[in-house]
Formats: sequence, C-alpha cells, structure tokens
Amino acid sequence: MLTLGPVLFGAGLALHTYLVALQALVDGVDVLGISRLILVYLPALLSWSAFTLLFSALPRAPVPLRWALTGGLVTTGLLYAARFLFGAIVTNSNYHTVYGAFAALPVFLLWIHLCWLIVLGGAELVRSLDTFNDTRRDRKLSDLFATLVVMGLCVSAQATGAAVVDRDVLRAGVTEAQWRRLRTLLLEHHILAMTTADGYVLARDPAQISVAQLATLVPGDVFGERSRVLPARMRSVHWAARMETLLQASRDAAHSHLKLSLEELFDADQTVFPRNDNGIAPRA
Repeated sequence: MLTLGPVLFGAGLALHTYLVALQALVDGVDVLGISRLILVYLPALLSWSAFTLLFSALPRAPVPLRWALTGGLVTTGLLYAARFLFGAIVTNSNYHTVYGAFAALPVFLLWIHLCWLIVLGGAELVRSLDTFNDTRRDRKLSDLFATLVVMGLCVSAQATGAAVVDRDVLRAGVTEAQWRRLRTLLLEHHILAMTTADGYVLARDPAQISVAQLATLVPGDVFGERSRVLPARMRSVHWAARMETLLQASRDAAHSHLKLSLEELFDADQTVFPRNDNGIAPRA
C-alpha cells in the first residue's frame, strides 16, 4: 500500500484527466450521449473497484466482499466530495500571495495528506464493520470449541509439515477478536509456538495435550451457556458432536455432585471464615 499506493493514485489522476479530455471529443460525435455518460461514471467505478480490491486483498485476515464493497464505495464518495470542496477552497483563496511561486507545493502536500486520511478512514470502516458483525454473529463458537478447532487445524497441518496461519483460523469460523484472545492464551501456556513465517504449530505432542487442559484455559466455558449451543454447521463434524455429548455428560455429573444446599455447605458446626493470627474469626 505504501509503495504502490502513490503510483496507483497518480495513474488514476492521469486516467481521469484523459477521460475528461476525451469527453470533449465525444460530444461532437455521440448524438445520444451514451459515450459521454459512460466516461462520466467510469472513473468513479474504477476508483470503487480499486478501493474494493485494496480493502479485500491487502489485509492478512480475510475480509468479506460486502464490507470491502461498502468501504470502497464510501471512500470513493468521500474522495470525490473532498476533491470538490478542495477545489472550491483553492479557487477562492489567496495563497499565491503568501507562498508565491511555491504555492503549488503546500497545496499538493495538503491534498495528498487529505487523500491518505480518507483511504485510511475507509480501511478503519471496513475493519469496524467486520468486527461489529462478529459481535452480533449468532453462529459464534464458544471459546472451548474454537480452541479445539485451532487444535484440529494444527494437527492436520503437522501431518504435512505445514503451519497454520491467521487466515486459516478465521476461515474455519473463529472470529478475529476471539482468535486474538485464544492465541495469546495458547502461546503463553506453550500449547502453540510461532514460526519465523508468522505461522503457528503445536509446541507439544498431541498425545500429551488433553481436552481438560484446554478447558482450564477458558474458565467457565465448559459449563457456560455458550458451550451448550453448537452451531448447526459444526454438528456434522464427528469430533464436535462427540465433544458436545461429553460436555453434556460432564455438566450432568457436575450438577449431580453440586446439588447440596447452602445450608448443607455452611454447616452450623463450622466457621464461615478462617481465624486470623489472633485466633479470632472475623464477622461475616
């Protein structure tokens, strides 16, 4: 983006100037005005396509096409509005009296700065749309199932000597915010290791990693509400259906052991708080 961006931007300006000059030639030939209409909207369509490609292909994480199209459309509209306002301001200002022969330089730098702000703002918009969609997604995996999905990807990649990258995890249905959180936990507990190519591999033998160990990394998720609802797309996966059955059995066993009441837990013959150094139990 930093290297090809200015080149593409300059090529876009040159193409726009050429199309504007071409309109004057077409006006005398095209009676119906169809060619002129095409030349008027062609630069905007090309800009929209270029920004859509930029917002979808440049990020390391996969970007849905609908968000890239939305960001490209908004960015194109803002650039055209900024060009109109910037031209009006420059035309009606007296900056030549201040800068003299060098007046074009600060104006050009200001215009480049404004264009980059709009482009970066469009990228932030696409990122925000994708993140907001993740928070409202009903098919979101629980943290435990998301961790198991990552483990499955790593086991499959290990068999071929490959590494798992961020794009693989996101394509498997794990949201970006969830993956960032789980990735930190798995790296800190030496379940995963990062390669020099920014990939991820298992740091231990899969036979030495139990589901119980992974469940301790996501406290509360085993018995939480989210782990009870398995997305429909995952029910056809054998290990996911088996894991759902095991979790339900674990929840049933845990609830049967924890049926005692608070009256039974806090027996009258026992103190609620441990005694302090003076042998006195603090008041409740």
